[in-house]
Amino acid sequence: MLSDEGYVREEWVYIGMSINSKGKKSYGWANVSNVEDEHWFDKNLATASVGNTFYVYVIHKGEGALSVRTSGVNSPAWFGRFDNKEKIREWAIRDEAARQQAATKAMNTKANKEAPLDVEFENLRKISTKLNTTERLALIAKLSEIVLRA
Repeated sequence: MLSDEGYVREEWVYIGMSINSKGKKSYGWANVSNVEDEHWFDKNLATASVGNTFYVYVIHKGEGALSVRTSGVNSPAWFGRFDNKEKIREWAIRDEAARQQAATKAMNTKANKEAPLDVEFENLRKISTKLNTTERLALIAKLSEIVLRA
């Protein structure tokens, strides 16, 4: 179906997030009629769960290049769920692995921005060497209480 400005409406399915070779997030979409025809973007086209299907307005520019309408009247519009549960499961596993990788990277980045805790951990290690097993367990319990209360 041809829409304004040469955009064509296609049916796409959200196939999840991935981490590219540079460690950056990318978001995958595939044409419902040919799920092997994947398109990856630095920003997500729409808020979606893996397997959700959308009407997407696209201009194909040749050699795999395309332009996608992401806002306005012809922005991606949800219309249902993809019917291949096996494919959705495959995409969901890849998506979850990427999300875990991104969360780990974010946690490490945040930890690197904060003051290093190595000195404090070394002090705790020195204290613990003087304690018996019961006292060490009490120390761990107290540390857990303090951290969880924060």
